[in-house]
Amino acid sequence: MAGKGRPQLAASYCLLSGYCVMAVVTAVAVAAGATRRPGLAVVLLTAAVFVIAVRAAALPALGVAAAGWLFYAGFIVGRHGDLAWRGTASIAAIAALAGAALAGVAAGTLIARTDRPATRRPRNAQAGSRASQWRSAA
Repeated sequence: MAGKGRPQLAASYCLLSGYCVMAVVTAVAVAAGATRRPGLAVVLLTAAVFVIAVRAAALPALGVAAAGWLFYAGFIVGRHGDLAWRGTASIAAIAALAGAALAGVAAGTLIARTDRPATRRPRNAQAGSRASQWRSAA
């Protein structure tokens, strides 16, 4: 749950937009030759997960990371949507995507906290009441 003032994407919208973004990023990565260099696809997918996670809660952000891994395993490592497992490389991709999701949520929370306007309180609470009494008497 986020603090006050932090606009979040609804979970359904986050997952839907994440799925669409992962599809586009995967298509761009395949066109750029990521099937020969899967590390490039992991970097692109991780960046996309981070950007979406900045405006999401933790659970939907992890869902977007899972969708990113499915696109990675199905279209980058595997071919034509067939999921493929490559041992430590697949574990590293999962860790990178999940880490990007959690880092994005943390960054979004930090941004929301620093964007809040500062509230000023009078040094002496009675000083404020005296000034208002003086104004009303005049």
